[in-house]
This record gives sequence, C-alpha cells and structure tokens, in this order.
Amino acid sequence: MSATVSVAGLSHPTRPQAPDLVEELGIPDSLVSDLALRYLWMHGSATLTALNDRLKLSFPILESLFHELRRQQLLEVKGMTGHDYRFTLSEAGRSRAAARQEVCQYCGPVPVSLREYDRVVRSQSARIRLNREQLRGLFSDLVLPDGLLDQLGPSLIGHRSLFLYGETGGGKTSIAERLLRVYRDAILVPYAIEVDGHIVTVFDPTVHKRLPATDDVLDPRWVECARPCITVGGELSAAMLELQMDRATRVFTSPCQLKANNGLLIIDDFGRQMISPRELLNRWIVPLDRRVDYLTLASGMKFEIPFELMVVFSTKPEPLRPGGRGVSAAHSE
Repeated sequence: MSATVSVAGLSHPTRPQAPDLVEELGIPDSLVSDLALRYLWMHGSATLTALNDRLKLSFPILESLFHELRRQQLLEVKGMTGHDYRFTLSEAGRSRAAARQEVCQYCGPVPVSLREYDRVVRSQSARIRLNREQLRGLFSDLVLPDGLLDQLGPSLIGHRSLFLYGETGGGKTSIAERLLRVYRDAILVPYAIEVDGHIVTVFDPTVHKRLPATDDVLDPRWVECARPCITVGGELSAAMLELQMDRATRVFTSPCQLKANNGLLIIDDFGRQMISPRELLNRWIVPLDRRVDYLTLASGMKFEIPFELMVVFSTKPEPLRPGGRGVSAAHSE
C-alpha cells in the first residue's frame, strides 16, 4: 500500500494574528468589558500589563478598553507603575462588576468567536502522506501482520472512524494509542469560545500538550499544541457528550469530542460504556458522516461545531464473526 491523500480542509492551516481593534475580536464588546471588570473585582487593582497577561489581548485593545471604562467612570487611576497605569474600580465599577459576577464568573483569556473556531479547526484537518514502510515504522514496537497494516492504512489516510475488534489481550488498545504517532504537526487550540454571549472552555492542560511558542504574531488567545488523544472507557455517559455548565461559575465545559478536535478519540472496550452502543452511534451518526456536531446551551439554543477528529472504537470480536482471533480493523466511509 502506498498513497498520498489530502483530506478536507484549507491548503494551509489558519494562524490567527493578534487583533488590534475590539471589533476584530468577533465577540460582543460587553463581554470584553465584563472580563476586565471581573478581573479588577477579584484582584482589587490592575495594570494594562496584568490585563494583557490574563486576558491575552493586545495593548492597543487594552488601551482603548481602559479609556472607555474610564470615560464611563468605572475606573479610578491610582498611579503609575513605570509607564503603565495602575487602576481600581470606582464605586460604579464595583456595582457593575458585582452584577456581572452573578451572571458569570469566568475570568480567563478572552474567548474566540465560534466562526473563527470553526475556520481554524477545519483548516487543521489532518493531511496524511503514508506508505506501508512508514506505517510499519509507526508500530515498530509491536508485531503486526501485513494484512492488518493494509487495513489500518486506508483509515489513517482518509482520517475516518476506525473499528478495532479482537479478543481481550490481543493488542487493540496498544494499536489505538499508537495511531497518534502518524501526526507530526502542531495545531492551535483556543482557551475558550464564545457562543451567544456564553463562554465555553476548550483548552484543557490534562488533554492538550502545550508546545513552545514559535510565532510572535499569533493571537495569544490560541495555544499551540500537539494533536490530542483522548481515551474514554466504561465511564462514558451520554452527559459526557454534551456541554456541562458549572452551576457556581456558569461557565460551560466542552465535551470530550470537542476537546479531541483535530486529533483522536478512542472509545475503549466499546459496548461497556454507561451509554448503550445504539445510543452512542445514533448520537454520532450525523457527526461521523458530515463532520459537524450540534451542542445545546442551557437556554435550549443549539449550535454547530466542527467534528474534525478520528474516532477509534475498540471492542471484542465482531458480532458477525464470534470467536475470531487476533485483532482486525474496519474503517467507515
């Protein structure tokens, strides 16, 4: 087997540059103001440098925001730290910040827009050039027959879902975990995205491996990471496939498939999950086919997100071939 294939996506990954105008952020101006007010509410005082470090906004935007909040008499300047202003909330500012704190307590990097997230993720969909010798090298620490490699190859090249089946101890999980070796590039992951005024966190340090920064003009609201690999087993429930809102902070946490975008999601020991196989496959029949998923906010609003990941199902022998030995693979179209 030898092939060179490009899968769906732009010819070059999109790398957003740091915007210098609030309008270029693509999110409501009020949300940006709320984040600055919440930071001051939590820390008592701030400088533009401190806001730059926390909110990941450029100094031109922060200076514009500072002057606007000062014009609204929400800030009080207390002095200078070098060439930087040190300021606190005014009485009106504390009242505004307290009200916004009740709505949402997120105080991290400014989220990116859903539209920009979709554009960047789709531009990073995997493009794999692979032949049999390279594939053999990926699994050099395992003993695999050529027939199995020939089955794995088309799935990796096409970046479609993969079904690994075989007896317990046959090496299914070992094979699945090594599939990530095929990727040698980096991707961008946002700290959070904004959806209809709500904040959905995406970057997860337990999932996303941060790489050293190599681009000085990259929008700092994005983190350069290795492609992710998430493994879920019997603990997988229907709730884990949906947005989860923290009742205390009113911030949404991404489901596992969103965190795994541009990487791998391994469903280990498929069939033993808390969610039934039928329910799981029905939930993902559209995402697996059309590469889009639909999530729902607490308000009931549904929105579309990209489903640019490779799902690997690992299970016991194929139902139609009971008693099969070793490991076999099948890929979906």
